[in-house]
Amino acid sequence: MRNLKTTLIMGGVLALALLPFVSCSDTREDDSLVVTITSTGDTKKTVTMAVTDSSYDGEEVHIVYTTDGSEPTVKYDAEAEETYYVDYGTAAVYTEALTFDSDTVINAKAFYIKNEKAYVGPLATAELTFEVSSTTEDAPANEYGTLTFKLASSGNSLQTHYFDTSDKTFTYNSTEHCYYQFLFSYKGSSKGNWYLFVRQLGASNPVVVDGQTNKYLAKGTFTGACFNDYQKGKVANGELTLLTDKGNAFGDTATMTGAPDTPTFTFEIQPETRSTAVSDTEK
Repeated sequence: MRNLKTTLIMGGVLALALLPFVSCSDTREDDSLVVTITSTGDTKKTVTMAVTDSSYDGEEVHIVYTTDGSEPTVKYDAEAEETYYVDYGTAAVYTEALTFDSDTVINAKAFYIKNEKAYVGPLATAELTFEVSSTTEDAPANEYGTLTFKLASSGNSLQTHYFDTSDKTFTYNSTEHCYYQFLFSYKGSSKGNWYLFVRQLGASNPVVVDGQTNKYLAKGTFTGACFNDYQKGKVANGELTLLTDKGNAFGDTATMTGAPDTPTFTFEIQPETRSTAVSDTEK
């Protein structure tokens, strides 16, 4: 009996010792972390965000936001190379004023990290609308083939960059005036995540391609040094290799040119490569 009792006691001590490690990825709600979103301007809007307190409980408070229609997620990740050891998904960390010239819905949350836990505030939302007059004509050739992706004129941040084909539209599942948009999210030296969206000119959110929850068409990881100057938010010339979630190649290696003034790359999208990327996406 003594041996059994000793075993039980030691097992209990071991279980208690493991508790901090089991709960290290917890995300907690903190309703006091309220984000205010302010926009000014007409044809081009400047957006600023602020939180009630820049520090809370002795920790620095940050803001994370999305423009893809999804709700920002914040999850502590001790092994992440991203700032603050956090996995943000499609979100970006707010660092300075943003500019937008097309309809956009901004969703934002404030957070801080303490004792390996993420404390996250309530969702704040702002909808930007513009008068859009488009003369673009849809063409089947704009949906597949070697397409030109240009750096978007708005919405970019230090660690997040959007490239799109908005000047060459197509009809997607009966929705007119659609175009592709890549989001590249820097996650560490020469690597990061990519997301491929289908958007519609003048629409606030991406075209829904998978019910109401997954706004992106496909996603995966990339390697390449084009976004390494993240502290200044600049894009550099170089190569980008894209992989799907399952590690399969998504198209050929893309070559960025024209940086830093007019970053552009061409990328071939065919029905088979697009369908592979979609099926490889973990949803």
